[in-house]
Amino acid sequence: MTTQVITTRFPRKDAEDLKYYAELNNLTTAEMVRLACKTYTATEQQKIVLQQLQNNITKNVFIMLNATINLTNEDRKDAARAINLELDGVTVK
Repeated sequence: MTTQVITTRFPRKDAEDLKYYAELNNLTTAEMVRLACKTYTATEQQKIVLQQLQNNITKNVFIMLNATINLTNEDRKDAARAINLELDGVTVK
């Protein structure tokens, strides 16, 4: 594995917290920074996956409800527009 050196400055309180938690977990400061970066990127990836899952669930519920109440094509389009406006990040057609 090749590595790359990245230098950064932290506010004093953040640096103290970083050292504290590194020591608490028996890690070096560098290991703690790497762990924090990995945790952050993993969390961001999970948010994307969860948003996609929410979008898929909403689409499927919309399809099931549409089939159940037998909306006209125009009513379905109106409902889809309303959902798209109300639910951030969700797109139904």
